[in-house]
Amino acid sequence: MKRILLSLLMITTLCWSCEDVVIEETTGNLIGIVADMTTGDPVPVVNLSLEPGGVSTVTGSDGSFSFKDLEEGSYTISLSKKGYKSDKSTVKVKAGIDSEANLLIERIPAVITVDREVLDFGDNASMNTLSFNIVNNNYVDLKYEIIENCPWILDADPKSGDLPFGKTGTIVLTIDRDALQAGVNETTVVVRTAGEGSSELLVRATGIEKRKASLNIQDATDVRSS
Repeated sequence: MKRILLSLLMITTLCWSCEDVVIEETTGNLIGIVADMTTGDPVPVVNLSLEPGGVSTVTGSDGSFSFKDLEEGSYTISLSKKGYKSDKSTVKVKAGIDSEANLLIERIPAVITVDREVLDFGDNASMNTLSFNIVNNNYVDLKYEIIENCPWILDADPKSGDLPFGKTGTIVLTIDRDALQAGVNETTVVVRTAGEGSSELLVRATGIEKRKASLNIQDATDVRSS
């Protein structure tokens, strides 16, 4: 009988001990949405990575993302997507709960760019044509137009067109050296992207000083009857 009572007492004590044990959670989840900074619309397929830890994920079709079972603390979350500016944000994760981080990402303006700043024809009389490249590093096809208002630029070929995304195009400029002033001549050629923005190119050419032809007449000498 004493043995039975002792066993019951031990079992009861163990039960009370179990009730006093509280398992403290040390991890939490990070959830959120990535939206366009301008429109506020959710952005799908944004690449996200966390440091420390190096874990990564991508946003769903509704712009949502989640990181599970993270240790409590501060994290740096990096965002990247083609056509958008890469960015970083600091987020905090608390243990035992879903911490929210709603982030914004900025779209890169869809502008065709020029591959150089200056196109210099110099003073070589035989150099009347030079070319430069235009680049579409964006995510959509873009229309462009070459704008110049200069008496010594004869032609820009082509003057307009469509440039597919990720592609490069070549523009050929032809100048009229007879229309140049003496010394350095400069003008700006604009590559305007339809509805978006523009890039500029400085065009330079050196003109030679022109002298009027003159006729020199000398006195006649040794004049003879014939």
